[in-house]
Amino acid sequence: MDDKEKRLKNIRKHLIRGDKKLIAQRAGVHWVWVSEVIRGRGTSERVLSIAEELIAERLNQRTK
Repeated sequence: MDDKEKRLKNIRKHLIRGDKKLIAQRAGVHWVWVSEVIRGRGTSERVLSIAEELIAERLNQRTK
């Protein structure tokens, strides 16, 4: 399993309802594109980075 596959698996594991639309809004793209990227059918470093930031923000809020 390479780095991209590990990143995608981690992102899919931590996403909750509505996250794809929030990621799309932050990235300025359509939510369908975000879905394609997260499923591994498209490539967008920007979308992956925003998804990881969103997950990190949520995990930081839980630990406080």
